[in-house]
Amino acid sequence: MANIVEGAVLAFNGGNVTDITDDGFKVALTGSLTNAGPFDALISFPNGADVIFMGAKIATLDIPPICSAGGSGVPDLSLEAELTITDKPAFIGFASYLLANPQFTWTIQTNTLEVAALQTIFDNVTLSKDVT
Repeated sequence: MANIVEGAVLAFNGGNVTDITDDGFKVALTGSLTNAGPFDALISFPNGADVIFMGAKIATLDIPPICSAGGSGVPDLSLEAELTITDKPAFIGFASYLLANPQFTWTIQTNTLEVAALQTIFDNVTLSKDVT
């Protein structure tokens, strides 16, 4: 399972931020999940995912489960997530960077990814993906 997760390509091409507070915000993301394996799968993030920017964990992202079709993945991924800031000074550094740079890279990572496929649940799968 780890090889399939590692080979998957998670990409975001748009986002809309709402409900901003001092502690985080809601974000609607669009993008794709491709090369996610030959079988239908339900991908869950039971403990969310860490958001890493320039080596610092700046937030956690509560991501809803993703239904991936065997062979095609999710070419038109659309999801709503909630971001919680975990390191305010580092997040302020990210926000300052974003003001001067229209593109950035986050690493989304978790050690508790859960993948249900072929009537089997694979839990505690490691995921680490750079997304721009």
